[in-house]
Amino acid sequence: MSEVPCCHCGELFPSSPRHKNQRFCGKPECQRARKAAWQRHKIQTDPDYRFNQKLSQKQWAKTILATGRNTAKDILTKQKETVSFKPSVTAGPGHSHLMKR
Repeated sequence: MSEVPCCHCGELFPSSPRHKNQRFCGKPECQRARKAAWQRHKIQTDPDYRFNQKLSQKQWAKTILATGRNTAKDILTKQKETVSFKPSVTAGPGHSHLMKR
């Protein structure tokens, strides 16, 4: 195993032999940065993901406005009760595992 610098914090970490392109260490703040970078890329390149994120944000904002100053637990409970988005198109060949059942 060789040591590579983390793209977020810059510290050296041992790279995993199973993950050849690993660029971030395992620190929580570095993993948050990795996820944020992935989400930025996904929003820029995937129109379905972008649409779902906008829909989710609208539902979240609607819940917040409707609940006033409720606790986070109340908001999450109401969020689970909302109807999830069902795409009108079907997945292409080899992508059926991405569809919710």
